[in-house]
Amino acid sequence: MSAAKTPAVTPATAKPIKEQPSMATEKKPTVADINAEIARLQAQRDEMRASEITDAVEGFIAKLNDVGLSLQEGIDRLKEKLPPSAATAPKTTRAPRASNGEAKAPKSKKAFVRGTTYHNPAEPDKDWVAGGVGAKPGWLGKLVKGKSFEEAKAIYEKYAKT
Repeated sequence: MSAAKTPAVTPATAKPIKEQPSMATEKKPTVADINAEIARLQAQRDEMRASEITDAVEGFIAKLNDVGLSLQEGIDRLKEKLPPSAATAPKTTRAPRASNGEAKAPKSKKAFVRGTTYHNPAEPDKDWVAGGVGAKPGWLGKLVKGKSFEEAKAIYEKYAKT
Protein backbone atom coordinates (compact mmCIF):
# COMPACT_ATOMS: atom_id res chain seq x y z
CA MET A 1 0.00 0.00 0.00
CA SER A 2 1.46 3.20 -1.01
CA ALA A 3 0.25 6.49 0.27
CA ALA A 4 -0.47 9.23 -2.19
CA LYS A 5 2.36 11.66 -2.31
CA THR A 6 1.52 15.20 -1.26
CA PRO A 7 3.77 18.02 -2.25
CA ALA A 8 5.95 19.19 0.54
CA VAL A 9 5.10 22.62 1.86
CA THR A 10 8.02 24.60 3.03
CA PRO A 11 7.77 27.87 4.92
CA ALA A 12 9.05 29.67 1.83
CA THR A 13 6.20 28.34 -0.42
CA ALA A 14 3.37 28.49 2.10
CA LYS A 15 0.86 31.30 1.73
CA PRO A 16 0.25 33.34 4.85
CA ILE A 17 -3.15 32.69 6.36
CA LYS A 18 -5.20 35.82 6.97
CA GLU A 19 -6.32 36.03 10.49
CA GLN A 20 -10.08 36.07 10.83
CA PRO A 21 -11.35 38.54 13.38
CA SER A 22 -12.73 36.71 16.33
CA MET A 23 -16.33 37.22 17.29
CA ALA A 24 -15.25 38.86 20.51
CA THR A 25 -13.20 41.57 18.76
CA GLU A 26 -15.67 42.28 15.91
CA LYS A 27 -17.70 45.40 16.71
CA LYS A 28 -21.35 45.33 15.68
CA PRO A 29 -22.80 48.72 14.76
CA THR A 30 -25.21 50.16 17.28
CA VAL A 31 -28.51 51.80 16.46
CA ALA A 32 -26.84 55.16 17.09
CA ASP A 33 -24.09 54.24 14.58
CA ILE A 34 -26.70 53.29 11.97
CA ASN A 35 -28.71 56.48 12.61
CA ALA A 36 -25.53 58.54 12.23
CA GLU A 37 -24.79 56.80 8.91
CA ILE A 38 -28.36 57.41 7.72
CA ALA A 39 -28.07 61.10 8.63
CA ARG A 40 -24.73 61.34 6.82
CA LEU A 41 -26.16 59.71 3.68
CA GLN A 42 -29.30 61.87 3.77
CA ALA A 43 -27.14 65.01 3.99
CA GLN A 44 -25.07 63.73 1.06
CA ARG A 45 -28.26 63.06 -0.92
CA ASP A 46 -29.58 66.55 -0.16
CA GLU A 47 -26.33 68.15 -1.32
CA MET A 48 -26.36 66.11 -4.54
CA ARG A 49 -30.01 66.98 -5.19
CA ALA A 50 -29.39 70.69 -4.64
CA SER A 51 -26.48 70.55 -7.05
CA GLU A 52 -28.55 68.69 -9.66
CA ILE A 53 -31.40 71.19 -9.33
CA THR A 54 -29.00 74.10 -9.71
CA ASP A 55 -27.49 72.51 -12.83
CA ALA A 56 -30.95 71.87 -14.29
CA VAL A 57 -32.11 75.44 -13.64
CA GLU A 58 -28.94 76.93 -15.12
CA GLY A 59 -29.31 74.68 -18.17
CA PHE A 60 -32.95 75.70 -18.52
CA ILE A 61 -32.07 79.40 -18.36
CA ALA A 62 -29.26 78.90 -20.91
CA LYS A 63 -31.64 77.16 -23.33
CA LEU A 64 -34.21 79.93 -22.91
CA ASN A 65 -31.54 82.54 -23.68
CA ASP A 66 -30.39 80.54 -26.73
CA VAL A 67 -33.87 80.71 -28.27
CA GLY A 68 -34.51 84.31 -27.22
CA LEU A 69 -37.08 83.71 -24.47
CA SER A 70 -37.20 85.39 -21.09
CA LEU A 71 -37.18 83.46 -17.85
CA GLN A 72 -40.78 84.53 -17.16
CA GLU A 73 -41.91 83.16 -20.55
CA GLY A 74 -40.26 79.85 -19.69
CA ILE A 75 -41.90 79.76 -16.26
CA ASP A 76 -45.30 80.50 -17.77
CA ARG A 77 -44.87 77.61 -20.24
CA LEU A 78 -43.82 75.28 -17.42
CA LYS A 79 -46.91 76.19 -15.41
CA GLU A 80 -49.06 75.02 -18.33
CA LYS A 81 -47.40 71.60 -18.13
CA LEU A 82 -47.87 71.14 -14.37
CA PRO A 83 -50.60 68.81 -13.11
CA PRO A 84 -53.38 70.46 -11.13
CA SER A 85 -52.28 71.29 -7.61
CA ALA A 86 -53.64 69.44 -4.63
CA ALA A 87 -55.67 72.50 -3.72
CA THR A 88 -57.55 72.51 -7.03
CA ALA A 89 -57.64 68.76 -7.64
CA PRO A 90 -60.78 66.96 -6.57
CA LYS A 91 -60.41 65.46 -3.14
CA THR A 92 -60.48 61.70 -2.95
CA THR A 93 -61.42 59.99 0.24
CA ARG A 94 -61.20 56.40 1.25
CA ALA A 95 -64.03 54.44 2.74
CA PRO A 96 -64.32 54.69 6.51
CA ARG A 97 -62.63 51.81 8.30
CA ALA A 98 -63.75 49.86 11.33
CA SER A 99 -61.30 49.20 14.15
CA ASN A 100 -60.41 45.83 12.60
CA GLY A 101 -59.47 47.41 9.25
CA GLU A 102 -62.58 46.19 7.42
CA ALA A 103 -64.53 48.72 5.39
CA LYS A 104 -67.55 50.03 7.27
CA ALA A 105 -70.92 49.83 5.65
CA PRO A 106 -72.11 53.29 4.65
CA LYS A 107 -74.50 54.83 7.13
CA SER A 108 -78.07 54.38 6.04
CA LYS A 109 -80.39 57.31 5.65
CA LYS A 110 -82.73 57.79 8.57
CA ALA A 111 -86.37 58.52 8.00
CA PHE A 112 -86.66 60.09 11.43
CA VAL A 113 -85.35 63.51 12.41
CA ARG A 114 -82.76 63.52 15.18
CA GLY A 115 -83.99 65.27 18.31
CA THR A 116 -87.66 64.96 17.38
CA THR A 117 -89.99 63.36 19.93
CA TYR A 118 -92.32 60.62 18.65
CA HIS A 119 -95.35 59.42 20.63
CA ASN A 120 -96.66 55.88 20.91
CA PRO A 121 -100.30 55.79 19.71
CA ALA A 122 -101.12 52.78 21.96
CA GLU A 123 -99.49 54.26 25.08
CA PRO A 124 -99.46 58.06 24.84
CA ASP A 125 -97.29 58.39 27.96
CA LYS A 126 -94.38 56.60 26.25
CA ASP A 127 -92.40 58.81 23.94
CA TRP A 128 -89.15 58.32 22.06
CA VAL A 129 -86.62 61.03 21.20
CA ALA A 130 -84.89 60.19 17.94
CA GLY A 131 -81.11 60.01 18.08
CA GLY A 132 -81.12 59.90 21.85
CA VAL A 133 -79.84 57.16 24.13
CA GLY A 134 -81.15 53.67 23.45
CA ALA A 135 -82.53 51.74 20.53
CA LYS A 136 -85.56 52.61 18.49
CA PRO A 137 -88.63 51.30 20.36
CA GLY A 138 -90.33 48.15 19.13
CA TRP A 139 -93.68 49.84 18.50
CA LEU A 140 -92.06 52.25 16.06
CA GLY A 141 -89.98 49.53 14.41
CA LYS A 142 -93.15 47.49 13.80
CA LEU A 143 -94.85 50.48 12.18
CA VAL A 144 -92.06 51.04 9.63
CA LYS A 145 -90.88 47.44 9.09
CA GLY A 146 -90.88 46.52 5.41
CA LYS A 147 -91.81 50.04 4.31
CA SER A 148 -89.93 52.09 1.75
CA PHE A 149 -87.91 55.06 2.89
CA GLU A 150 -90.62 57.51 1.81
CA GLU A 151 -93.36 55.48 3.52
CA ALA A 152 -91.34 55.25 6.73
CA LYS A 153 -90.67 58.97 6.61
CA ALA A 154 -94.41 59.64 6.32
CA ILE A 155 -95.09 57.37 9.32
CA TYR A 156 -92.47 59.18 11.39
CA GLU A 157 -93.98 62.54 10.45
CA LYS A 158 -97.40 61.27 11.49
CA TYR A 159 -96.21 60.29 14.99
CA ALA A 160 -93.93 63.27 15.61
CA LYS A 161 -94.97 65.49 18.50
CA THR A 162 -95.42 69.07 17.53
